[in-house]
Amino acid sequence: MKKLALAASTLTAFALLVLIAPLALNSSTAAPAPATRPTSQPANLTIRCTKEGDSITARQEGGKTILDIKSPRGIGGATLTLKAQKWPDELILRVHLRGLEHFQITSCAQSLHASVLSHSGNKTLLSLWSDGKEGPPLDKTSPCWMEIQKMDAQGKPAEGLPKEGGLFEMRVPGVLLTDQNKTVELGWIDFYR
Repeated sequence: MKKLALAASTLTAFALLVLIAPLALNSSTAAPAPATRPTSQPANLTIRCTKEGDSITARQEGGKTILDIKSPRGIGGATLTLKAQKWPDELILRVHLRGLEHFQITSCAQSLHASVLSHSGNKTLLSLWSDGKEGPPLDKTSPCWMEIQKMDAQGKPAEGLPKEGGLFEMRVPGVLLTDQNKTVELGWIDFYR
């Protein structure tokens, strides 16, 4: 009788372990929600980073909205969602990375791809993708052209790629910020690995 009671209690304990353990594991190992770590949100935008540890700080200077993007791992992205009726007159991105081998701004079916080469004189390359197809390289006459400035830690123009504390600064072309489009996706890679 004792053996039968012991077997029954062991079977009950095993059944509970099989039923409850997965629930406990799922709740403790569930992926964390995407990071939403900007220290300030402008009144007209909602900003959401896609990777844990990345952050975007927003500030207003006159008619400009300036977003400071920091990404410790160097690869990340963010979603900007318009809460107001219109985008800021000027949207300036300050990307605090030492390289910028890929930067992407996607708005509706268009995606502006930019690269500052880490070799060959750090040339800037831009192309516009529409409906998943790459168009020809852009030049300064294109309405989608985006000047990318390399700056040092003191905010002065930098030669070559930015050193520690430096950044890339760019103004998002107005043609990508239409009032019909309420969402803009950003993506970046400092250096291909």
